[in-house]
Amino acid sequence: MLEYLYKNKECLLIVEKTKNFLRGFYSSFGLELLSTVDYITQKNNTNDIIKITEGLKNWSNRKKTLFTNSKFITIALKRIEQINKEY
Repeated sequence: MLEYLYKNKECLLIVEKTKNFLRGFYSSFGLELLSTVDYITQKNNTNDIIKITEGLKNWSNRKKTLFTNSKFITIALKRIEQINKEY
C-alpha cells in the first residue's frame, strides 16, 4: 500500500493533509470533537462559539454533554483555523 501512495502523489498529498489535520486529536473523543465542530462550522458558515454550542446542543444529548465546554470548542476551532491557513 505504501508503494502505491509514494507513486501516486495526489493520494500521498491527501494522506499528509489528513494526518496534519488530525495531529493531536487521535483519541475517540478528539476525533469526534474535531469532526463535529468542523461539520458545524462548515454547515452553518460560522466560527462563533455560541452558535457552535447551540449546534452541539441541538445535535444530540450525547454531543451536548460531551462537547459544549467552550474550552473544547476553542481548541477544535484553533486547529481548524490553523489547518485552513496552511492549505
